[in-house]
Amino acid sequence: MSGSDSKGVEPDDAERRRRGYGSSATAVYADELSRAALTRAIRAGRAYVRTRGVERSPALEFGARSADGREAGFGGTLEVAATETVTLRTTVTGGSGQLLRYLANGERVLEVPVTGDPFVHELPASRLPGEGPLGTFWRIETLDAQSRTAVGNPVFLRGPP
Repeated sequence: MSGSDSKGVEPDDAERRRRGYGSSATAVYADELSRAALTRAIRAGRAYVRTRGVERSPALEFGARSADGREAGFGGTLEVAATETVTLRTTVTGGSGQLLRYLANGERVLEVPVTGDPFVHELPASRLPGEGPLGTFWRIETLDAQSRTAVGNPVFLRGPP
């Protein structure tokens, strides 16, 4: 989840923007636009953070697909054998010139220049040794020369050894 915090009241809009209040946004993949659907989606992790808000951060789509067609998106889990390979598919819209970074269990795996708009990239992925109780988690983020511009929730790969 994202957000900015203000411990006081700033009456001036320009000063609020200068301090960064309201500068991030959480994009949520909900089934419908209702409080109940948003709550379910957030609890399921079907979301990502646009660190510079909607206007200045790229939009992301991210998911994993197994060879037999099963899919999971942000916050989802795919049950796969330890030796099975899935395909991670990422779409970055509005991020041309930035980097797309893949991480597995918190470690950098690959950085790819975002060269188009929209930019689509696929990466074969699998479970990794030493995974935690939720399995191996894969996630993405985008970056420019200054900082992260979007941070995705993970997709989990887990199953029997």
